[in-house]
Amino acid sequence: NSGGTDTLYAVAVDASDNVYVVGSGGGDAHIICYDTDGNVVWSDDYDGGFGNDFGYGLAVDASGNAYMVGTSAQLTSSDYMTVKYDSSGTVVWDEFYDGVGTGFDQAYDVEVDGSGNVYTAGYGIGLTSQDVIVVKYDSGGAFQWAGYYDGPGAGGDFCYAIGLDSTGNTYAAVRASGGATNLAVTARFNVATGAVDWAQPYASGGFGDDAYSIDVTAAGDNVIGGLVGTATNGSDFLAVRRDAAGTLTWDRTYNGTANSTDNVYGVAFDSSGNAIVSGQSATATAPTPEGVTRSYDSGGNVNWTATLVGSAGMSEVGSDFIPAARHAMVADNSSGNVYVTGRSDNGSNWDAVTVAYNSSGTVLWTATYDGGGNDVAYGIAISPTTGEIIICGQSFSGGINQMLAVGYDAGGTQQWATVLSANGADDIGYAVAVDGTGVIHIAGNSDDGSGATDFIVVQLDDMGGDLGAAWFSDRNDEDVLVDIYIDTTNAVYVTGYTFDGSENDLFAARIVGTGSDWEQTYGVGNGGDDFGNSITADNVGNGYIAGTTYNGTDTDAIVICMEEFGTVFWSTPFDGGNDDGANDILLDNSSVYIAG
Repeated sequence: NSGGTDTLYAVAVDASDNVYVVGSGGGDAHIICYDTDGNVVWSDDYDGGFGNDFGYGLAVDASGNAYMVGTSAQLTSSDYMTVKYDSSGTVVWDEFYDGVGTGFDQAYDVEVDGSGNVYTAGYGIGLTSQDVIVVKYDSGGAFQWAGYYDGPGAGGDFCYAIGLDSTGNTYAAVRASGGATNLAVTARFNVATGAVDWAQPYASGGFGDDAYSIDVTAAGDNVIGGLVGTATNGSDFLAVRRDAAGTLTWDRTYNGTANSTDNVYGVAFDSSGNAIVSGQSATATAPTPEGVTRSYDSGGNVNWTATLVGSAGMSEVGSDFIPAARHAMVADNSSGNVYVTGRSDNGSNWDAVTVAYNSSGTVLWTATYDGGGNDVAYGIAISPTTGEIIICGQSFSGGINQMLAVGYDAGGTQQWATVLSANGADDIGYAVAVDGTGVIHIAGNSDDGSGATDFIVVQLDDMGGDLGAAWFSDRNDEDVLVDIYIDTTNAVYVTGYTFDGSENDLFAARIVGTGSDWEQTYGVGNGGDDFGNSITADNVGNGYIAGTTYNGTDTDAIVICMEEFGTVFWSTPFDGGNDDGANDILLDNSSVYIAG
């Protein structure tokens, strides 16, 4: 109901096959109940009263009561949030738990036993560090106990999933700090006191492990799923089964066909006691990982392995030829369709290819653009005025590489195509955005005729006609824009990098009309390369850039806030110890998120 971005985190089904989902959006936690035909039975936008609320976990009991857990901003901290709803969607009770360290506490999973007791789990601030916390309430919402687990490394510990046995003991899948590296741990919390009965780490090779999920039988047999770090191939599937006393039954790993990154995200016991694990595995031949599901019997023997991988032949759909992958994909919030773009081999050269998927992942249409030479698409956007899907990139035409823009209608029929070169030399478009009046803005770089490149933003009308209102900026020999964002006032924000002869410096600018409101560089003279990879803005004109900066030894990911007049308000690097970079940025009403 906020009109902004809403995110779903959990789903559950009751005995009548009603479907419940929880998530967040607009600063509130959301829960919705649908009947078997998808009609909304009831919903609630939950507001804890003091700030942002997020719903992360969900459970439904035999009486149709629903339980939502997450985190809620309170007066001085963010606390565990647990809300119980009856079968008609009325709040029965809500409770908050503030960890003993009074800081940021987040609940991610919830379970309900046969007596209606509620168990909420996640992580929060303990006495000396971030700990796993399990909180128990009775059926009326009265607090019973809080149990803490502090890993052997006394560092940050995480829990995203729990399970119960028939007596109410709680089993948690934990990523624990082991000091030098992370450990995948199974921990049991006592039903009566919340004390840790036992905690057993997986005996790994010391390269960093993780546990994402858990399932528990009535007798207390349990299996966790996650990953085990390796010295040579990233990570492998990890499944560890133990009995109710914590004794190891078996552990199994799986290395996919590419000898690369493999992770388990879900586990479950079937009715025969087989343990089913499912996750993602890198492949040697596909451009994206494949889904892998394996079944193990009670002795840990493999019953079967199933894989699922999408394939577009020689296509490289959504390939990130520049360090910002999101620009090759866009989603239509009204229809749920997703559009990705890239390039495809036609047997003699490359075509620009665009693929449309519906909300269930079915291919709706595939469209290619063949200008006769090599054609590549890098960016994609949806016009808010025409609904057309606009792609941008580069096309070899007239003996030079020209900037390419193509418009498709909702059915994938090409409406127009434009190739242009500002100076009769090589131009390229890396990112595209459409403003509220339907004007198309493409950001990239343009050869000035001497072999050097300049920043360029080209404006086209809604039929691809050149409006002749390009913005140029010549800072150094090599200037490249890789991302573009347009705010509600139609101000344009761009980011990229500029080469000053010895190093690349991060660049960002705000453009109003065809003139610069401000231009800024970052990292000048630090002895290494700095890149701007993604940009966004808030509703008062501050720009936020995600990128990469040199720290004197290696690279850090960095996020930079530039005030509406272009001065750096703040910048925050992230140093994981080696080379790091931020490729994408997202801004909501209170926080900045980067990924890389």
